[in-house]
Amino acid sequence: MLTYSTRKQIGNALVKLSGVDYHFELRNDKWVQTNNSHLTNMEKVIIGQSANGKSIANIAEYLSVSITTIKTHRTNIFKKLGVSNITEAIQYVEDYNLI
Repeated sequence: MLTYSTRKQIGNALVKLSGVDYHFELRNDKWVQTNNSHLTNMEKVIIGQSANGKSIANIAEYLSVSITTIKTHRTNIFKKLGVSNITEAIQYVEDYNLI
């Protein structure tokens, strides 16, 4: 199955083959497996809260954890998704329906 994602970037597509999702990376000119199963529940909550406009401090208070804990989770999210900031992370999870 081939579907085009919502991102308004040329060449961005999603393929599901035998239950595994792949997306086309235009900058690398290749298909890569979408990393959608490695986010923890906490990481998904943090991205969801960030997508709703919550600050790091607001999220920390909401989850009853320290700001440092939220920053650590965000750093892990960026590494797992191959992005460099929360805006890119939110766009990635929205594009590939990860939350």
